[in-house]
Amino acid sequence: MLTRVKLKPLRKISQLKNLSAFDCVGCERSGSLFTLTFQIIDNDGNELLQDLSIEFSRGKMPKLYISDLYEYGNGDKQ
Repeated sequence: MLTRVKLKPLRKISQLKNLSAFDCVGCERSGSLFTLTFQIIDNDGNELLQDLSIEFSRGKMPKLYISDLYEYGNGDKQ
């Protein structure tokens, strides 16, 4: 199953409003990218996901990214 995730730079603390430790459903390390995945229930009761990612580069400050809300398996929908 294919899932598309769009990451954008984390710029404001308000972008973290939906995330809490109790909602963390996974973490993954892939190369220099570390990602925490959070499950969020929207007002309609839909289960959505949101990722918070940290990219590490040698000799540079880490970069933080947050994804748009997405559904698992959304890449299969065309």
